[in-house]
Amino acid sequence: SEGSTAAGIRRIEAVTGRAAYEIVRKRFKALKTSAALLETKIEDVPKKVKDLISELNHNRKNLARLRADLANFRLLTYLERVPIVHDIPVLTAVIQDVDAETLRSLIDRYRERNPVGVAVLATVGENGRPFLIASVSENLVEGGMHAGELVKFVAKPLGGGGGGRPTLAQAGGKDASKLEEVLSKVPEWVESKLDQE
Repeated sequence: SEGSTAAGIRRIEAVTGRAAYEIVRKRFKALKTSAALLETKIEDVPKKVKDLISELNHNRKNLARLRADLANFRLLTYLERVPIVHDIPVLTAVIQDVDAETLRSLIDRYRERNPVGVAVLATVGENGRPFLIASVSENLVEGGMHAGELVKFVAKPLGGGGGGRPTLAQAGGKDASKLEEVLSKVPEWVESKLDQE
């Protein structure tokens, strides 16, 4: 190796003799083992690894697409039976195996289908932490509702917090164990805000 130790000073480090032989032997053994695992010749290992990385990236994209399709299907199922609170559709749902971007697109689909309404969608990440997005339609914001307040209401018992615009807000939490329980209280929150009008 070669590197800088101070201004204008370079340092070269090398291994010689028996130690050099041991390094070469170990690296050749690792390369030979890799070739065996990849079921290819030693000289073809770089190409095989490159092909596998390409295949893995392709499969990851396909998996992401399939998860998004499944999430959209689940949303359609929820949309068929959205609870109504004083003529206002109020959707709450936990959508598994989706990322934040997919959750946002699902909220957008809900808003297209329900120009007037409230929604809180949640997912739980690989780290076990919940992520939430809340939506409140413009006319309900004018009536005193706020998506930022709603998402905080849901996130607080989960050990988290968040905020955002009156019509759209997001939050994170630490504990997903109470997620379903807290989401079930969203219609009550909506009703309490309507009673204040």
